[in-house]
Amino acid sequence: LGQFETVNAEAELLNDGSVKITYRVTEQALIRDVQTVGNTKVNDQELRAQIPLYAGSPRDDFLVEQSLIRIKDLYRKKGYYLAEISVDETRLMDAGLLIYKIVEGPRVRIKEIEYIGNTSFSPSQLGVNIRTKPAIPLFRKGELDTDLLIDDTATLNSFYRDRGYLDVRVDHRVLLSPNSKDAKVVFLIDEGRQYRLNSIILSGSGPEAQSPLKIFSNEQILSLTPVRPGEVVTSKAIEATRIEIQNAYLRMGYLDARVTTRTIRIGEQAKVDLLLSISEGTTYQAGLVRIQGNFITQDKVIRRLARIMPGRPLDGT
Repeated sequence: LGQFETVNAEAELLNDGSVKITYRVTEQALIRDVQTVGNTKVNDQELRAQIPLYAGSPRDDFLVEQSLIRIKDLYRKKGYYLAEISVDETRLMDAGLLIYKIVEGPRVRIKEIEYIGNTSFSPSQLGVNIRTKPAIPLFRKGELDTDLLIDDTATLNSFYRDRGYLDVRVDHRVLLSPNSKDAKVVFLIDEGRQYRLNSIILSGSGPEAQSPLKIFSNEQILSLTPVRPGEVVTSKAIEATRIEIQNAYLRMGYLDARVTTRTIRIGEQAKVDLLLSISEGTTYQAGLVRIQGNFITQDKVIRRLARIMPGRPLDGT
């Protein structure tokens, strides 16, 4: 129930063979009132919406900690990067008053974004991919959002990996001005090498360990791949290769067909082999096509639009 600090059970065997069970509980202290102090930039109503506790409810340390995190996130989204939130533990223990003490600090605005370590792409090419932007008077606030910085770091990482830089590492750093009102965001980039495809290796998998493949020849499979040896390896091209091959099997009625991909580094070279593991499964034919729930449109009208034909391989796409 969350209303007890401790719950202990004791069992006592009586002379008549029955058992007496005693529960000893320690009730949680009740919260008499919830207050916020020190907030001038965010009103009380906004703060109360972040606090899942109310007067008369039992103390719950988990919810108290959750409230601290939610209030801090609220301030950071409004640009108060340095805001500090704490709870007056003494008043909570002695009087049951849950008081959130807030030190808002100055609003931090981004004045500059710098990239260090980028040799293959210019700052303008990288900047269009992130949502963190510097402040522009009257047009953009440029507020510092730590969650957004984490997302932008992941976005830059994906940007490089999608262009063959499989070893890329991206991190960020925030540098504050002496008055703590302005910030400079620095993205640290270790690009690594750009990898190209050396070759494509096909292998059968599954319970029958099919090798070689039975449905398509190696030449047919390789003709479906969007990426070719010598080209830059990108995650999008690898995923497109997997989908294209799997759809080829689905069109033939192999609904259980599965294609998995894996890249294998080649020694110290900036090349990788693409391993395609294919489980062909078994083929299925379409049975009867039934139509239900059509009270207005006749069956024959719907059947003219249906692409699934009984007795033919069931097109999984």
